[in-house]
Amino acid sequence: MPDVDVVFALEPATADDLNFIRSSWLRSFAAQVTPTVHIKARDILIERCPPIVARQEGLPTSICGWACFEPGVIHYVFVKTRWQRNGIARMLLEPFLALDKVFYTHKTRDLWGIKLPEGWIYNPYATMTEAA
Repeated sequence: MPDVDVVFALEPATADDLNFIRSSWLRSFAAQVTPTVHIKARDILIERCPPIVARQEGLPTSICGWACFEPGVIHYVFVKTRWQRNGIARMLLEPFLALDKVFYTHKTRDLWGIKLPEGWIYNPYATMTEAA
């Protein structure tokens, strides 16, 4: 159930946020791939595409969700279970919603059952290029 009184702010991840981002990315995806390969890819993507975090406004240490993307390519989106269904993923991905074609590189269990916008294409190999 959405928290109607909570206001979220989007901002670049800080150095203090990166440990949480790395660990949540690994935990939520590691069962699907070889961990050492995944860790290397994750770290390259975090360096190349600095994540954006969603925080509760006024709470600078809170992280409700985060996303790692570059133009035309979404690499990863994570929202804490507690904050799901509050529009955080939609806020994080708002720049992509009007695009005709978007690649995404990670498919997690959380995507099962979610209808993605028309024109969104799963391409795990987009992680290996500068831009898809």
